[in-house]
Amino acid sequence: MVYVGSENSVVYAIRSSGSLAWSYQTSVSLASSPTIDSEGRVHVGSNNNRLYVFFPDGTLDWSYETGNWLRSSPAMDSYGRVHVGSDDNRLYVFASGGALAWSYETGNCIQSSPAIDSYGKVYAGSDDNHLYVYASVGTLDWSYETNN
Repeated sequence: MVYVGSENSVVYAIRSSGSLAWSYQTSVSLASSPTIDSEGRVHVGSNNNRLYVFFPDGTLDWSYETGNWLRSSPAMDSYGRVHVGSDDNRLYVFASGGALAWSYETGNCIQSSPAIDSYGKVYAGSDDNHLYVYASVGTLDWSYETNN
């Protein structure tokens, strides 16, 4: 299965044969790339400030509204938590069922996709010219100014 978000506000699930398995209409365009978790659920951010999570059959599992666009692609950690940056200057981390585990505010929007290392540390670049590194519990470990 191939999953893609589109500028026409639709999330598509396309079979390897090229036929449509399912689609879901959002209210605005999608700039983030979908991420699949270990249970086959599809996670994708949209420009209506919402993270969507779909079951493999295309039904909506849950969604969460942030304060601004979600252009960052979600990343999954080994505990099944989803990490995603928002244009509201926050990195969000959700438990697999959709509860907010923690969030951290930076000095500007986070459009890059978070990366997670084998120790559970989360790396996220912010438009405030910093790379932020967080412990898996949401505390800031360190940051580095990248000078643009």
